[in-house]
Amino acid sequence: KKKIQKKGFMNKFMKGLKKVVSGNKGNKGNKEKLKVVKKIKPVAKKKVVKKAKQVVSKKIPVETTIAPMPTDVIVFSHVPVLMREVLENLQLEGKKVVVDGTLGLGGHSKSMLEVMDADARLFGFDVDDDNMARAQQNLVTYGDRVVLVRSNFGNLQEELSKLKVRSADAILLDLGLSSPQVDNPAKGFSFLREGPLDMRFDKSSPLTAADVINTYSSSDLQRIFFEFGEERFARKIAAEIVKRRKVRAFKTTTELANFIEKLMGRQGHIHPA
Repeated sequence: KKKIQKKGFMNKFMKGLKKVVSGNKGNKGNKEKLKVVKKIKPVAKKKVVKKAKQVVSKKIPVETTIAPMPTDVIVFSHVPVLMREVLENLQLEGKKVVVDGTLGLGGHSKSMLEVMDADARLFGFDVDDDNMARAQQNLVTYGDRVVLVRSNFGNLQEELSKLKVRSADAILLDLGLSSPQVDNPAKGFSFLREGPLDMRFDKSSPLTAADVINTYSSSDLQRIFFEFGEERFARKIAAEIVKRRKVRAFKTTTELANFIEKLMGRQGHIHPA
């Protein structure tokens, strides 16, 4: 809040916003990812909205409108990492069937399509509906060269068979969750911003993080925390969660995170959750 009142920070913020709006990230695009700006004070917020409208009115077509800026503002520009290395190693020239097994927002796919042959097709896999919608918008100019598949890449062979595709010439997997998924509190991945205990990439999947926390046995929770979280106090945390949920079930991310912090304490800047 103090930083955003400084003129230098506001100038940097607007410069970054202008680059995103104009589509010109410059040579330092990979290094100049926009930061999360939280809880802008009313005066500063008005300045941002006013200047943003001025920039957008010159750079974006008339049919595009600006939604009202919320109190918690997230400005995000996703730049695929190691893109040059990906293209160098996949050697896409002459390859007719390319698979992006972790489509995300379509950043890797777009770069690959730019160097692929005109008659080549790209098949993008993802289970996150928000990602699929954004990727579809980002790749719309490539028409039927892009086929989006709502499925996990683990089902790649089965899904391609349904589409009468016998084999793939190149496959890309960029594993792990992406920043937009963490930034959106509704998905339940963040322990700093309140949201439901969800943590599902695929909303059609019935099992949520709340189900796990509130119904799994102490031994199962201990195994999960130890094996997947490498948590040395897994037994203690699991036992206390089971004890606490008998009084009241855990419902939100911050509720669980605050419980863990109170239980374990905080050492340094790393949140114990």
